[in-house]
Amino acid sequence: MLKRSHERLQRRRGDTAAANGPLVRRRISELGFTQAEFAVEKDIPQRTLERVLAGGRVLKVVLVRIAAGLSLPYADIVAGGARGSRVAPHASFAPAGTENAPGSRARNRKLVQSANKLRLEFQRATAGRRPPLSAGDFSTAAQLIDAMWALDPNNGHAHYFTGEIKRSMGRREESHHHFFRYLDFYDQVFAPIQESDAGLEHCYRTAHGYCRERAAWIHHLLAVDLWRQGRTRKDRGILEHARRHATAARDLFPGGFIQFTSTTKLLEAIERAAAGLGPRRGRPRSAHRSRPETGFPRSTG
Repeated sequence: MLKRSHERLQRRRGDTAAANGPLVRRRISELGFTQAEFAVEKDIPQRTLERVLAGGRVLKVVLVRIAAGLSLPYADIVAGGARGSRVAPHASFAPAGTENAPGSRARNRKLVQSANKLRLEFQRATAGRRPPLSAGDFSTAAQLIDAMWALDPNNGHAHYFTGEIKRSMGRREESHHHFFRYLDFYDQVFAPIQESDAGLEHCYRTAHGYCRERAAWIHHLLAVDLWRQGRTRKDRGILEHARRHATAARDLFPGGFIQFTSTTKLLEAIERAAAGLGPRRGRPRSAHRSRPETGFPRSTG
């Protein structure tokens, strides 16, 4: 038992690095933030930021996000500032456009404002209407999304609402591309360091737009779509992917959702559909590829 614990600790240390606390502290001040403001603005747990400022070890993905928020190279904020060292895992998932951009609160404020306008515009366009809707119904929403992507090409609000819009237009395969992009980014960058989730409303107070409840909802939507597809095609592989997404939705949002088909009833329906195909014979074939670490379908983009 002690040996296994030691091995886990060693692996964990390989995913962490010590921070250059004085540099981070100075850069936060230069950008006009208090430490508390920076933690809220960048959605970094206060305790984690305090550990960084004290020069403690934190997950490398945390340092990647802090470096992006401070407009500094990752190597500079690692203790010792060893340029040329191996780039942290998932460094490519740092929000695009922030590496060399000024740490502007105005930019983030604009993203937050646009996200809340986009939310209202989507509600207006879909209220009391059944899909499929037309592209013209979402013209204002599309303009908001384009403006957000110009500021941040990886923006979670933009990917999520693009997926919802495509889905409302009956273009579900296209919607999945954006949903998978959201989940990939969330899993790689945000999930490892979100110690808690304050709910969906918190998501609309962030510039990046990534949060646990929204990720759970996307899993739920994908489970619904894949269940319908797998049931129609009588494809056990697709039904298995649907089951995994529904399980992920319930894990991220305990109890699951009640909208559309509830998550709990959806899992039951998926099991019934799979059972109706008879006993498993060999490895099921499916048109959906899977990510090795989760087994979820993956977008090709």
